[in-house]
Amino acid sequence: EVSLAEARLALELEKKKRSRTRRDVVTVQALIDEFDAQVLVGRKDGGKEARRALERFVTPQIGSLKPRDVSQADISDLVVSASAKAPVYAVKVLQLVRLLFSYALSRGYVTASPAVAIEGRFHGVQSHTPRKRYLTGDEIRKFYVALATPSKMSEQVRIGFKLLLLTGVRSG
Repeated sequence: EVSLAEARLALELEKKKRSRTRRDVVTVQALIDEFDAQVLVGRKDGGKEARRALERFVTPQIGSLKPRDVSQADISDLVVSASAKAPVYAVKVLQLVRLLFSYALSRGYVTASPAVAIEGRFHGVQSHTPRKRYLTGDEIRKFYVALATPSKMSEQVRIGFKLLLLTGVRSG
């Protein structure tokens, strides 16, 4: 005879086993698709730029692997490869991979993130150096003249552009 507690425990273990099996068959590419649908679509650009980076750098190298099979060495190789192609952009790729595996960890696809200990500075990743570019007086005058000329631009947008110029805030 099996007690009610033992039956419940057996049922719970079976559920966990089925859940683990389902998650074991997922590839990194399938994880990226889920991540895109759940996380990236909420971004300002709908996740287009992030999706493009994942497709360009992540999918070719580890897209066919199961998330639990991705090692720290795989992530390291991916970052080195991205850095060789686009040194400054590799920072964004590394951030995306970290976020992807944090998502995988929260969903139970992995037990630890292979990207957590990867530091870009050891893999040829260059940090972004801000440019020291300022508008000249002539450029500011031309900007104000262009805003003053009749166009389909609403008054609120004109005021917004003036505010951006006067405060020095970057949009986008």
